[in-house]
Amino acid sequence: MKRLLISMGALALILAMMVPAVGAPTIPRQDIEDLRTFSDVPLVQPEDVPGLGTVGQIRCETTGDPALDIDISCDDPLAPDNELAVVVDPEDPDHLLAGSNDYRLTFRGNTVIVRVPTGFFVSEDGGETWTDGEVPLTRGALGAGDPAPAFNAKFDTAHMASLEFTCGQLAPFCTNGKLTVSTSHDGGFTWDRPVVAAMGTGSDVSAQQIFNDKEWLVADNHPDSPHFGRLYLVWARFRLENGGYDESPIYLTYSDDAGSTWATPREISGRNSEYCTFQDDADDVAAGEDAFECDQDQFAYPAVAADGTVYVHFHNEQNEQAWEEGEAYESQIMVVKSSDGGDTWTDPVHVVQMEDSYTAPPVGVSGDYPINVGFRTTLTGHQMRVNSAGNIAVDNSGGDNDGRIYVVFADNADGVNSSSTPVTDTNIFVAYSDDGGATWAGGDDGTDTDLTSRIRVDASAGSDQWFPWAAVGPDGSLQVIYMDGRTDRDLYDMTLASGEPLTGFSQEVISQEPSNPDDSIFFQARVPGCESCATFIGDYNGLDIDSAGRAHGVWTDMRRPVTPAPALHTQDAYYARR
Repeated sequence: MKRLLISMGALALILAMMVPAVGAPTIPRQDIEDLRTFSDVPLVQPEDVPGLGTVGQIRCETTGDPALDIDISCDDPLAPDNELAVVVDPEDPDHLLAGSNDYRLTFRGNTVIVRVPTGFFVSEDGGETWTDGEVPLTRGALGAGDPAPAFNAKFDTAHMASLEFTCGQLAPFCTNGKLTVSTSHDGGFTWDRPVVAAMGTGSDVSAQQIFNDKEWLVADNHPDSPHFGRLYLVWARFRLENGGYDESPIYLTYSDDAGSTWATPREISGRNSEYCTFQDDADDVAAGEDAFECDQDQFAYPAVAADGTVYVHFHNEQNEQAWEEGEAYESQIMVVKSSDGGDTWTDPVHVVQMEDSYTAPPVGVSGDYPINVGFRTTLTGHQMRVNSAGNIAVDNSGGDNDGRIYVVFADNADGVNSSSTPVTDTNIFVAYSDDGGATWAGGDDGTDTDLTSRIRVDASAGSDQWFPWAAVGPDGSLQVIYMDGRTDRDLYDMTLASGEPLTGFSQEVISQEPSNPDDSIFFQARVPGCESCATFIGDYNGLDIDSAGRAHGVWTDMRRPVTPAPALHTQDAYYARR
């Protein structure tokens, strides 16, 4: 049983660990500080930590009823797990692989040593029994993040992509924002050393830094595809000049040998003279670079159709024509595609304009979301950073809508937006395309946010829904998992919606108890009225559907208190099957 109540004396030491970053580089959306910066605690140098960069030896097993829900993170009774992702083996519906940010805390006297390897979770019985462990790090890495699992049907392998980083004494500066992929030949129980797929350069104080962020991995598991077995890795490549943001185009690389080697990374986010008119990197434009590059991006996610076509969804912040007065960096969803295995790409197509801009000067004096203590967008009554991103999914069912492409997202279109004091009522939306991504139902023309065209997966009034993730079942139904605040504004449940855009969606709460992000032991905001509110609970949840039509969902759960009164909650990895 994973139950631990710690004393208030020990708590004082722990609480100092994970606090909001300050003095962050000016990056329009996010994202590289909260997860990798630890303040107020003297951290030892990475090379002094025993076992750093080695294969994790901690393994444990949990068993439960997936028709209810299961805490699958059994390896540490205190440290958090967040940012969950899950995939189902295309050749075995009972074989599941999930990943998390798996924080590790060890104590050396009064020093807390913090490591963040990527955690893995494997089930071979359809989600009833889980093995919890960690993926190895490269030598000298302090930790990893943004776990992205994949199965490869051609090679019978499992893979886990991660963002690795290294931080120094007291962790004020971080470097080596590189992307790695580990491979398992036994279904995810043991892992080879990570292979570097894309290398970062420089540190937070370098004249120029390349930090690769928010990577995602997918395999072409379609036997009739000309690129069957190819692994695709996409990400946002942040370039910072003298500590300030310059650009973050979307990059891609691929592997045809089960992750052993990777192609030279290439930029795929392209240009669009109508929708990418604003340029933060004015000096580069003046020097002759393309004035319409779509290179201020984040949240790239790929999906592969049965014929091998690769689609990549990303959020872009350069559609200046749609920004309301006093706002900046409002997002649009764009999609690019490749019909030749990732060698060439279309220019991006605009899908939908969102209401998700900032309020805090100097970015803007009006906006669509409140801003938290770390200058990130948040929800009314909370402090955790949120984003509007969902993902992209393709219908490969062979049914009436075979080949349909879906994108899901959340924004504050139904709340008080375009205001100096916004109030959130975020909902879940979907857009879809039946012509290979050329046109989109549920989208708009990009000149303004058009609510008349919106398709709502969940339109619960007076509450927030966020962090959606979509998958398409073998019957062609669309299913979406997301965090749901409808039952209590201060808490959240996990909801699974199922349906079809033209006929509507039904919703089912799949978490057995609500989570409490505002009484958190970690990542505390420490602001009046919200002192113990978490500033970070991850940036996404996970969902996949097996060949039998069962939905497998994972999420960051905060129901479990780990202190006596006043009760403070940690972050656990939870799973449910429906």
